[in-house]
Amino acid sequence: MDKDIIMALVSTLSPEDNIAPAAATSAVIAKRIGNALRERFEGDIHKRECSSEQSDYDVKMASRAIGAFCVFHLGNTDEKAASLSVCDSSSDGGIDAIHVNHSEKTVVVVQAKFNQAGNSTWSIADFLRFKDACEYLQQDEYVKFDAILQAISSDISTALNSMDYTFKFVMAHTGKRGAASEILTDMQKWQNAMNVAAFVPEGIPEVELPFQVHLVSAEDIVDWLKIQSSETVDLTDVEIEEYGKINCPMPAFYGVVSGDQISDWWLEHSSKLFTKNIRNLLDKSDVNDSIRETAQYNPENFWYYNNGVTVLVRGLSLTDATQTESVLGDVLVSMILVLLMAHRLLAI
Repeated sequence: MDKDIIMALVSTLSPEDNIAPAAATSAVIAKRIGNALRERFEGDIHKRECSSEQSDYDVKMASRAIGAFCVFHLGNTDEKAASLSVCDSSSDGGIDAIHVNHSEKTVVVVQAKFNQAGNSTWSIADFLRFKDACEYLQQDEYVKFDAILQAISSDISTALNSMDYTFKFVMAHTGKRGAASEILTDMQKWQNAMNVAAFVPEGIPEVELPFQVHLVSAEDIVDWLKIQSSETVDLTDVEIEEYGKINCPMPAFYGVVSGDQISDWWLEHSSKLFTKNIRNLLDKSDVNDSIRETAQYNPENFWYYNNGVTVLVRGLSLTDATQTESVLGDVLVSMILVLLMAHRLLAI
C-alpha cells in the first residue's frame, strides 16, 4: 500500500497537480464517493449537531465519512473504530477525526470536507486552521478540542511521548488534487520542519517519516477504494509440520507452523492479513497481557496455553516431500494455524 500513500504526501505533490481544471464528471464522482463512504461508515459515526431533518445532513455525514475512511485506510484499523474516531462538531478545534493505533504505532489526524461540486481546492485559511490545530495537539492542549478527542488524550500523549509513533496529518476532500503553489509550499515546509525538529536523517523513505502531511483528493479516495476492493494476500512456501486433513463440512488442513513464518507474514502484509470483520485493535486486558507474558517469558508453553488461528483461503497448492502437488482450486479452505494471536504478540 506504500505507493498509494506516497501519492498523497505533500512532499511528492507539485503545483501542476492542482492547475488542471476539474473534470466534467467531478460532481458525479463526488456524489458517488459520498454515498459509498456513508454506506460504510455512517452507522457508527456520532450524529451530534447533525439531525436527519436538516437540509445539509447528507453533506455533513459525507464529510464525517471521509474522515472515517482516511483513518481506516491510513491508520490500518477496522471500520467501526474508524467511524468512532470522528470528532467533528462546532467545538472540534479544526480536527474532524483522530485515531491512535498502538499496535502499529500510528496516529491519524484528519480534517475532512465533502465538496458536492467536486472542483474545490484548499484555501490558505483551511491550511492554517488545521496546522494550528495540529500544533495545539502536539502541545497537549486538549481542552481546545471536542469531547471525543479529549477522551483519548492519554493515548495521544503516549504517542507524542514515544519516538516509535508515526503521525499522519491529513487534509481530505472530494475536490481537486494537491493545492495552489503558495499553500503547497507552506505545507511542505511544515512537514519538513517537524521532521527536522525530530532529528530525522536525510534520505529516509517518504513513508517512514515520523511526521507526515497528506493532501487527499477525490482522485486519491477513488484509488484507495479500488485498492481495498482488489487487495489480496498470497502466502507462499508455508511449511506445515504434523499436518492432517479433514473433508467435512469443508476441506480443512491443520498442523503446526513455526513462529518465524508468522512473523514474516506480519512484516510483509501487516493488517492486510485480517478481514474487515476482525477487530484490528484488541483492548488491553488480563487475557491479552497473559498472552504477551507467555510469549516473552515462557515461549515453550505458548502452544499449550493458546488456541491457534484460522486462515481462510480461496486456493491452496500443496507440495509434499516427494514434490507431488495437488491443487484444491477456488474452494474455501480453513487452515488451523496461528494468526490473530500473532498479530498481538508481534506488536510487543
